Amino acid sequence: REQEMLYLDGIIGNTSLAAETVNAAATQKMEIVDLMEKELVLEGLIKAKGFEDVAVTMSNSNDNVNVIVKADELSQEDVAGIYSVLAEQVDGISYSNIKIIPVK
Repeated sequence: REQEMLYLDGIIGNTSLAAETVNAAATQKMEIVDLMEKELVLEGLIKAKGFEDVAVTMSNSNDNVNVIVKADELSQEDVAGIYSVLAEQVDGISYSNIKIIPVK
C-alpha cells in the first residue's frame, strides 16, 4: 500500500494532468485510507478479545478479509469471536470470504 500511496501522490501532485485524472487518484487514495482505518479498528476489536497480535487485510470491495492472529491454535470459540467482530463491523461480509490464520 505504501507504494500505491506514493504512486497516487505523484498523480495528485502532477499539475500537467487533467483535473479528472487527479480527482480520480484523490478518490482512490481516500478509499485506501478508509480501508486502512477499517483494518485498524478491526485489529483493535479483535485484540480486545484477548489476542496478543493481529493483522487484518481487506480487499477494496470488502469482499475478502484476512485475519492473521498470533496464536498456536484457535478454538471454535476464538474463531466465532473473530467472525462476530467482522460480521458486526463489515457490511455484507460472507463467512466464506473470511480467512482466519493463526501464526506462532
